[in-house]
Order: sequence, then structure tokens, then C-alpha cells
Amino acid sequence: IPRSKPPTKWEQFAQKK
Repeated sequence: IPRSKPPTKWEQFAQKK
């Protein structure tokens, strides 16, 4: 996924695991 935009709620949720 391109990182040119801030992480979405799902991405933040996945990264918190």
C-alpha cells in the first residue's frame, strides 16, 4: 500500500496488534 497518505482506521488497528 502506498504511504503517501496517513494510515486509515483499519491500518492503525492492524498496526496496534
